[in-house]
Amino acid sequence: MKEWGKYMGVAFEMIATVLLFVLLGRWVDYQWPMKFPIGTFLGSLLGVGMSLYVILKKF
Repeated sequence: MKEWGKYMGVAFEMIATVLLFVLLGRWVDYQWPMKFPIGTFLGSLLGVGMSLYVILKKF
């Protein structure tokens, strides 16, 4: 049961990190409107990359 809780914490941490970066990217898109939502795109990529980095660093 202890292992299960550890991995649930990892999942929530990854979701929170990606969500934070996507929201930051959407804010950038709102501030500087363009034809392509580059802020959201880069925010999602950075969020996934940062969450993977943090998770792999823990294990």
